[in-house]
Amino acid sequence: MNLNSKNYLLSLLSLSNKIDKRMYEMVELFLEKNKNNNSPPITIFINSPGGDHYYTMKIFESIAEYPGQTTGYVLKYAFSGAVTILQACKIRTMHYCSQLRIHKPRISPNIKINNLTNKEIKELEENLKNAWEEICLILSQRSQKKTSFFESRSSLTLDAYQALKLKLIDEIIFY
Repeated sequence: MNLNSKNYLLSLLSLSNKIDKRMYEMVELFLEKNKNNNSPPITIFINSPGGDHYYTMKIFESIAEYPGQTTGYVLKYAFSGAVTILQACKIRTMHYCSQLRIHKPRISPNIKINNLTNKEIKELEENLKNAWEEICLILSQRSQKKTSFFESRSSLTLDAYQALKLKLIDEIIFY
C-alpha cells in the first residue's frame, strides 16, 4: 500500500480560535498547499466562537472555491462566523453533542462608539445590516429556507438534530 498515493492522502485543518486575519492567512496557506498537491479531500475541524465578519467571508470564499472535496466537522461548537464557514464545505457534519449559534453581527467591543461621528455610526450600522443580509443569504441557500426565516431571528442556537432538520448540516456524527 502506497500511503503517498492520492487515494490515501488526507489533509486536516483545525479552526479552533477566533476568526481573524491570522486564521485567514493560515487557511489560505493550507488550501494553497493542498491545491499544489492535486487538491486532495480535506477535513476542517471547527470549534470556534466566530469573529471578524470580513475574514469570515474571505475564509468562506476560499473554502467554497477549493476544487477538492471539503468536509466540515463541528466538534463542540460553531458560533457566529464559524457557522458561515461551515456552510462553505461541500459536506457539513456535526458531533451529536455540539451546537451552532447564529446571530446578527454586533459592534466589536474594541470599537469605542463615543469616539465616532454620527456619520461613522450610521456607516457602521449599515455595514452590520449588509453583513446580516449576506449571512442570511448563505444560510438560506444551503438550508433551502427563505432568507426571512433567518432575518426574523436576532439569535438562534441549534443542537445537531435541529441543525440537521434545518439542513444546515448534512450528517450527525456519533463518535
